[in-house]
Amino acid sequence: MDATFTIPYRELARLITVALPSVGTEPMLPVYMQVRLREAHGKIIAEATDRYTLMRVRGESEVPAGLSFGLPATTWRKVLAMFKPPRALVLDAAVTFELSGESVTIAPAQPKLMPDAPSGASFATTGSGWTDFDGMGLMGGLSKDPAGSAGITPSYLRRVPLGDGNCAVVANGPNKPAYILGEDWMLLIMARRDVDTAGRIKSWAVSE
Repeated sequence: MDATFTIPYRELARLITVALPSVGTEPMLPVYMQVRLREAHGKIIAEATDRYTLMRVRGESEVPAGLSFGLPATTWRKVLAMFKPPRALVLDAAVTFELSGESVTIAPAQPKLMPDAPSGASFATTGSGWTDFDGMGLMGGLSKDPAGSAGITPSYLRRVPLGDGNCAVVANGPNKPAYILGEDWMLLIMARRDVDTAGRIKSWAVSE
């Protein structure tokens, strides 16, 4: 789709930084090596998945209805570095996204607030990549009281944003998906099995 929207740099950095740890790392599955921005209920959200976890981060900026595109994780890191404003200007700096076909052009909304940034940079988008799941509604609809018990493989907790102490785990019981909920993010951990070369189950992402 063709669309234009502007977002504060600080908000964009928050969305991408929280989502990046959940990006897939398997080169044979490049569709999972992206962070995707899309519209949900009129606001921007970022999401990333490696098939076993799904991170969804909610922003405050309004974006066009139906917005949905992705960029590889490596590209997002480059974008954040290219358009990073001086510390004294970070609260006011913003970037503009202009989507056209299968590409997006990113530029400073006010160039004087990003003196070291390029006037614009274009990148090929990756499209949506996976089925939409309106999990952000769960952030307001799920109770933050535990609904069951489950053990979570510790490596998956690396996706939880550091410094976000106000979060809760909503577990649905052994071998079922679990949610970790923050104020503006939701991490869904799928129930899955790790199988060794002999086909024996080694562990569950969400287990007893």
